[in-house]
Amino acid sequence: MAATPRPSANCSAAIADLNLALNTLRDRKPEVPADAPTEHEDAPPLERFVDPQPSVEQQLMRGDRERLIRQAVEALPGNQRAAVILHKYQEVDYRQVAEILRVSESAVKSLLFRAYETLRARLEPLLKGGQI
Repeated sequence: MAATPRPSANCSAAIADLNLALNTLRDRKPEVPADAPTEHEDAPPLERFVDPQPSVEQQLMRGDRERLIRQAVEALPGNQRAAVILHKYQEVDYRQVAEILRVSESAVKSLLFRAYETLRARLEPLLKGGQI
């Protein structure tokens, strides 16, 4: 049986950052101001008037968000961090993660559960505060 290569820490952290940021953006509900115009059937779509490129402020906020997520992932204990990166971001199945970490599949599931709970607890105040 060929050994499965271990991901490098920098590559794994970058992938984790990107995917956590994308998941956060996906899961957030859009904020619509109370005075926002409503679209009518005969009105032109608002997308024509909105610049699709992120503003400088949005780019800075994204960088801050990625940094905060990276710190939260890096703060996880080693096996939890590795399990999250391998399973969630590199899409390695439980069996392969178990082989790489040299633990059972049930231990992998437990590691992932604890890691996600820890990340949720660490990042929730940041989400409520609008930082990510």
